[in-house]
Amino acid sequence: MEYFPEGDLGAYLRSSPPLSEEEACHIISQALQGLAIMHQEGYAHRDVKPENMLIHQRPDPRSGRLWWVKLTDFGITKSIGTVVSASAPLGTPGYVAPELLRQPSQNSLVPDYPATDMWSLGATAFYILAGSLPFPDYFSMVEYVASPDTLFPRAELDGRLVSTDGSAFIRTLLEPKLGQRPDSNEACSHPWILSHTSNAPEQTVGSHSR
Repeated sequence: MEYFPEGDLGAYLRSSPPLSEEEACHIISQALQGLAIMHQEGYAHRDVKPENMLIHQRPDPRSGRLWWVKLTDFGITKSIGTVVSASAPLGTPGYVAPELLRQPSQNSLVPDYPATDMWSLGATAFYILAGSLPFPDYFSMVEYVASPDTLFPRAELDGRLVSTDGSAFIRTLLEPKLGQRPDSNEACSHPWILSHTSNAPEQTVGSHSR
């Protein structure tokens, strides 16, 4: 399996300040490409977070190198449409979509797992840019779901001078209503993603860290 001596993005971010918007977009666009490939092949990752993005290459301004990351850890990956037991792992707290946290009796249909990947990617983008999770606990998420237009944590992004397009991209992924959350292909066409072009190859699904 491919070896990644630089480790994972989560460990890197814990010891570094939040990344610039351009760097964040390079990383998110690559993860998004990886998710689009998975979803097209009929699988959902179900645990998207910085710790599950391995660093193949860190940027180097002198040589023009950009970030290059790959998705990893497919331990709870499922085929799209698979019915998952109520006792099965949901993902990582802070990155789990709200529809997965409801009681089983409230879910008459199988959750849309590709859509839960998109929520997790939005939380990841927020963390990369702001250095904190958008909803650090269950109650803050519940409050947001009840009033997303007024309780979206925009102030943290504004404090980091994130552009209007960047904030809008994250807000659209952190959409509580499944039917209004973009899929991976739609997200690839968002102005924020299109405005930043990564030079990394499109092979964005990895396997092994250390």
